[in-house]
Amino acid sequence: MALSRWHDSVRLARQILERCGYLDTYRLRPRLDLAALLKQYGLAWHRRPFTNLAGALIQVDGAYHVVTNSRERSSRQRFSAAHELKHFLTDRHLADIFYCSRTSDRGIERAANIFARELLMPAETVRFLWERGFYGPEEIGRVLGVSFQAAAHRLEEVMTRQVRIRWE
Repeated sequence: MALSRWHDSVRLARQILERCGYLDTYRLRPRLDLAALLKQYGLAWHRRPFTNLAGALIQVDGAYHVVTNSRERSSRQRFSAAHELKHFLTDRHLADIFYCSRTSDRGIERAANIFARELLMPAETVRFLWERGFYGPEEIGRVLGVSFQAAAHRLEEVMTRQVRIRWE
């Protein structure tokens, strides 16, 4: 993926976190209120059971809807919804429906994943939790409303310069 696409995803997530006031309040409430954020952008969030779909952004009669798989854990649904928010913000002019498939543009999908990671697990929030004794990905994942895997990966990214982490 082009470096600029990565930087653009990080920058966009930061702008949104600043605009909604999260970066001023995360010490009091580390978990981003994603449902409220989606509403600010006029997006309805629907949870429906699917077999092979994590999430989608769908336009119906001019309105956009984020749909996540209700069969998946709430942490996975949050990540999928944040991912779809990125598509809404930057890619909605490309199609009326977005969902990840084998034919999807991998660069666009990776950019949406980076955006979701930055939105739900900003580096300063991860460091703040670490400094307060939340050392495991289970704990940080629970506080931020993300999966163990997402929290472990983010902890590794944020903390590797300071501490070498081994997850057993």
